[in-house]
Amino acid sequence: MTHDELIEVGRKWLLKPWRNAASEGHSACSLVITDMTTYAWETPDVLGWNSDRSILIECKASRSDFKADAKKGVRMNPAQGVGTQRYYMVPKGLLKLEDMPEGWGLVEVNEAGRTRVRRASKTFVANRQGEVIMLLSLIRRLDVKPGKHMAIRVYTTQSKGEPRASVTFNSEEEESTKWKTK
Repeated sequence: MTHDELIEVGRKWLLKPWRNAASEGHSACSLVITDMTTYAWETPDVLGWNSDRSILIECKASRSDFKADAKKGVRMNPAQGVGTQRYYMVPKGLLKLEDMPEGWGLVEVNEAGRTRVRRASKTFVANRQGEVIMLLSLIRRLDVKPGKHMAIRVYTTQSKGEPRASVTFNSEEEESTKWKTK
């Protein structure tokens, strides 16, 4: 599985809720960005926000990439990192639980693209300034033609008794802005 394929799996994983009896799980993220470069300390592979937390996913397709990640300044100083929850997403069997940094969760992806949470993330104190930089950068980009690395879940208000409609913007489908009701 390639790095880009893992990023897409991570994006979809954050847009859907997961529950696990052995761990806390997470609710679906309302906003997910992938591989967006800003002036923040790090460029996350996948970062999503829901009502009460931010969730970082670092995708690693090889052990050497995982080992190189440990040398990043933001990994050596976790207070500079984003995400109140932090995960590595890897192909099945690539890493062992003992390879994981303190508090990080591990999500494995099998050949069919299905995920399995091997370990849930602990809660981190996120670099909120870095997250705000990313959010502001995203908002600025929405004023122009969006890039391909963005997905936003939007909820519309419905009349009493009607279900709330979920609309997902995904600019990867075509160059122009496209809204779909799910």
